[in-house]
Amino acid sequence: MIVDPLAVPQLPNAIGQAVEQTPDTEMRIGRVVSYDAGGIVVSVSGAGVLTNAAYAFGQYQPALGDNVVLLRMGNQWIVLCTQSDNPTDNVVQNHSFELTPLAAPPTSWTLYHDPASTELADVSAVTLPVGWELDGPSAVRFRQDNTPPGGTTDYLSSEPFEVVEGERWTASAWVVGDSLGGPPCVRCQATLMLSWHANATDSYPTVVSTATIAATNVGFGLPWTYLRAGSSSTGEVVPPTARYGRAVLFNNMQHNTCVVDFAYSVYWDRVITRKII
Repeated sequence: MIVDPLAVPQLPNAIGQAVEQTPDTEMRIGRVVSYDAGGIVVSVSGAGVLTNAAYAFGQYQPALGDNVVLLRMGNQWIVLCTQSDNPTDNVVQNHSFELTPLAAPPTSWTLYHDPASTELADVSAVTLPVGWELDGPSAVRFRQDNTPPGGTTDYLSSEPFEVVEGERWTASAWVVGDSLGGPPCVRCQATLMLSWHANATDSYPTVVSTATIAATNVGFGLPWTYLRAGSSSTGEVVPPTARYGRAVLFNNMQHNTCVVDFAYSVYWDRVITRKII
């Protein structure tokens, strides 16, 4: 069983006692508005101020919009943890693909297969390999068979959520690849996007516009890669005429000619989309 990248150790009783017994300490909830390698800036709820904070645990990887628990000790603020792995303001339905029967297309998601592709990926909810679990036992898998050369391009869109022009939104997700082969036989570029639409029934490629959150060339095996907005991001702005948005998981999977080749799978999990302002 791997360690959940967002998990943090249980806070010792001493911290709770310190908060209760020391007048110069307090705990608050805030939202991450920016981050870098050394710390994060948090908008403290109810205070209307921005606060610089340090990480309490190195395995926490901040994302724009995270709701975090903060501890103040004197003049120093420390981020202890996120409120939950699936925040209450996440608008993505079936965000970890636990609500879908196994071997079936994911519930509350819409697939678009690029007709220019020379191969067809199997896109379905599956049980993750033992030790790969991230947010429950299931994930969505894009799987390409072992018939090179060729490729498949696919877009998996979440259910629509209402947006208003000028709002700022962000998204994050986790992705990992699995194959007995390796480069240059198989490769995949995975991209997390937001798409904007005029109508609730529209999905990719019928869009007002799209915004790329993050992309990666998917590796082989653990660890998972965390796709999130960069530290300079302030959120993706909803354009004019857009009334709905969707999170989009974009996969471009390619096979090259090899003497020996294997099927290739890309797993996505824990897709979070939320409004910043």
